[in-house]
Amino acid sequence: MIGFHELLRKILFQIANHQFSLLLKPKALPIFFVSSDCYLYKSMTFEYTSNLDKEIHIYLDPIETGATTTLNNVFFGVDSDVLDERSDAEISEVSQFLKSNPDVRIMIEGHTDDSGSKEYNLDLSQRRARAVYDKLIYLGISVDKIVSKGFGMSQPVVENTNSENRAKNRRIEFKIL
Repeated sequence: MIGFHELLRKILFQIANHQFSLLLKPKALPIFFVSSDCYLYKSMTFEYTSNLDKEIHIYLDPIETGATTTLNNVFFGVDSDVLDERSDAEISEVSQFLKSNPDVRIMIEGHTDDSGSKEYNLDLSQRRARAVYDKLIYLGISVDKIVSKGFGMSQPVVENTNSENRAKNRRIEFKIL
C-alpha cells in the first residue's frame, strides 16, 4: 500500500480563464504551471520553506507565431538524451496545451552550453529535442503539430561564464510556428 505522502498530488484552481496548478511530489521541488486562454503557459520550480512569503509575478505571452517558452522542468542526465522521469509533468502540460489549442503547431528546440565541441553539442541538442518530440507523439500529439530541432551552443540565453549560467543555457524550448 502506498502512503499518502508518497502520492503525486496536484492542486488545481481556476480563476476566470486562468488556470494554475501546483504539483507536489515527495522529495522533489514543487512545480507551478500557469495557463490562460490564448496565451502560452509558463512553468517554474521553486524552493519551498514553511515561512514562504513571496510575491511572484508571472507574465504570459500571447500565442502568436515566433513566441517561445522554456520548458523549465525537462531534465536529462549529463551527456544523455534520455528523459528523466521528473520531466513527465512538464511534457504532459505541453501535450495538454497542444490538445487545447488544435490550430497551434510548435517546434521543440534543444540547446546546450559550450562544454564540448560544436558538433557534439549540436548532435546532443538534436537528440534531446527529439526525445521530447517522441514523448509528445507517445502522448497522442499528431506528427503534423510538432517538429524538433537542435541548436547546440549557438543560442545561449546568458554567457557561459560559470556553472549556473551553463545550466541556464542547457534547455528545451518550444516555439509557435
